[in-house]
Amino acid sequence: MEAKTGRPKAAVCSANNSVNLCLPWNAVIIPSVMDEIWKAVAGFEGLYEVSNLGRVRGLDRFVRHQRGGDQFRKGTIIAPGVHNDGHNLYVLHSPSGRRNKRGAPLVLETFIGPRPEGYQACHNDGNPANDALTNLRWDSPKGNNADKILHGTSRRGERHCMVKLTTAQVLAIREQGGSHGDIAAQYGIARPTVSSIKSRRYWAWL
Repeated sequence: MEAKTGRPKAAVCSANNSVNLCLPWNAVIIPSVMDEIWKAVAGFEGLYEVSNLGRVRGLDRFVRHQRGGDQFRKGTIIAPGVHNDGHNLYVLHSPSGRRNKRGAPLVLETFIGPRPEGYQACHNDGNPANDALTNLRWDSPKGNNADKILHGTSRRGERHCMVKLTTAQVLAIREQGGSHGDIAAQYGIARPTVSSIKSRRYWAWL
C-alpha cells in the first residue's frame, strides 16, 4: 500500500521511543478488512478484542441470565458511542463491572504498548473517529496541540467558548496607547488581561 506523506514529524509510539510502524506522522493509508488483525483487550481477555483498523468486537460467550441459568451471546462488532469531542467511546462489560474505553488509546495500548507517562493518543489526520493503527501515535501534549492547530480544530483564540475578544481586537490592543485601565473599560475586560495581551502572555501566537 502507498502512503501520501506531508512534512515529516517525529512520532513517539511507545516507551522505548520507537516510531509507529516506520510511517510518517501524517501518512494516509486506506487499510483493507483483509488485513485486519484482532488482539485481546487487556483486562477483558475472552470477552473483547480490538483490531488494527480501530474496530472493537465482543466474543461468543455465555452470560448469566437475570432469571437464572446461562445464556449464549454471539459475538459481534460493537458500534461505538461518540464523545462530545468526537472521539469513539466503548462500554466494555466484565463480571467485575463495566468500563468506558476510548478507541484511540485502546488501539495503541493493545498494538504498541502502554501509554508513556504524560503522553496522549493523537490522530495523524485530525479525525478523532479514525482509530486505525496507521493513523495513531503516542505524543506529547505539545505535539497534540500542534496537530490541532494544523487541522484547524484548536479551541484557542476566537474558537474558545469563553473568549471575549476577536483576533483583530487583540492586535488593536497591542498597538493602542493610553492607560491599561481605559483600554480595559473600552473592551469590557479586566486590566490585568490588557497587560497580559500587551506582554504576549495571552494570545502569544499572534
